[in-house]
Amino acid sequence: MLNFSEALAKELEDHGVSVGCLAPGPTDTAFFDSVDPRRIAGGHCFGKAARADPRDVAAAGVELLLGGGLTRVVGLANRVMILGNRFVPRSMVATVSKRMLRPLETGQAEP
Repeated sequence: MLNFSEALAKELEDHGVSVGCLAPGPTDTAFFDSVDPRRIAGGHCFGKAARADPRDVAAAGVELLLGGGLTRVVGLANRVMILGNRFVPRSMVATVSKRMLRPLETGQAEP
């Protein structure tokens, strides 16, 4: 999405169209209310402690909208991950993503 947004922004800039990509990462919203908290507890990348404050995400979005620019990444960990995408082989990125997105074991069978 990031590469697509940046390419689209450059393609449309001569036509008066602005495109920006807000990359907030996990954000502490009601989206997570339906997830079993045991599956994203502790150090999981979607755990409550790892989620961005929605006010910070909104502020970053408004800054991007008003200030221009191609992208706005919220949070240091997200910035590091995006930077790593540019220097690490894609197969490694896919493997790391798979591990990060795997739910924690709860001792229960998958539905």
